[in-house]
Amino acid sequence: MDTAVFEPEFKIPKPPPLRSRKPYVPLLLFAFPLPDDHLLQWAKIRKISSETDDWDLQQDAWAEIKRRRPQECWCRTTTIVYDGGQLARGVVIATNQSNEKMAQAQDIDLIQQYRNLLGTEPRWCRKFR
Repeated sequence: MDTAVFEPEFKIPKPPPLRSRKPYVPLLLFAFPLPDDHLLQWAKIRKISSETDDWDLQQDAWAEIKRRRPQECWCRTTTIVYDGGQLARGVVIATNQSNEKMAQAQDIDLIQQYRNLLGTEPRWCRKFR
């Protein structure tokens, strides 16, 4: 399962500086990492599929999460690097690309909607290339 502890009350992490070339600040994503074991557990708890194969359950969970995510906001899905180099699928709700794109990282109502849906915590992380 994901190493993040799901706390009932969430404190928004301090935002990083805006992306920049000089001085160099990389593109960072405010995202919910969803490693395979988390997706598998998510699918089993919610009984979203009759599949018994772990890989199929993970795929079904990912598809269901994308269907259930709030539609009224900017949101992307991608592969992210988190916790010192681990790769996972991720639901991205903000970036440090501009002030406008960073604003959603401060939207506690939006963050709470995703926390309730995903059962995990968001964090600032890098996009896998």
